Amino acid sequence: MVNKDLESIINSMELFEGLSFYLTINNHKPAAIISSLYEESAEDFGLRCKYTDLPSAVIVSYDQSSLKELDRAIRSKDNFKIGVALGYPERASKSFLKDGWDGTRFFMEVEKLFEETGEMPIHLAYLPYVPEPEAVRDESSESSVLGMEYMGSIKERSPSFSRKLEENFEETVENIKYFKD
Repeated sequence: MVNKDLESIINSMELFEGLSFYLTINNHKPAAIISSLYEESAEDFGLRCKYTDLPSAVIVSYDQSSLKELDRAIRSKDNFKIGVALGYPERASKSFLKDGWDGTRFFMEVEKLFEETGEMPIHLAYLPYVPEPEAVRDESSESSVLGMEYMGSIKERSPSFSRKLEENFEETVENIKYFKD
């Protein structure tokens, strides 16, 4: 079971900020960007914090070199390098920057899959980033594998947070049809 303090902190954060914080604290990803309001909480869990060019935010990590890498990426304004420094797969970071692949298109593809098959790739709800396009239908893609790993950890340690992630994902998929042409 997840530490009660951590549970209350992640539940007070914006959903994907809480997910990133949770994954960083549990060593699933190297670093996260969180609101500076949570700097003290991050330090209480042993994370190092660093202010950077982002307003009202800090970057956090257990590892000083990960902090430096993320800070350099943010300062360079290179979104690919930022994604990789946050622990996102290179393929997902490249896809996000290419051809307008973004959250809306991702959720449209998930909704299309659901309409066609009745299957919901719920493991993708556990990713704090937009995965590469093939992750929607391919459970062996790097992001799908990570999503399943994260899902197992979160379901085991924080069932209530797990439910929130899944409900949010399902609600987003259900509502994305309003964005279709």
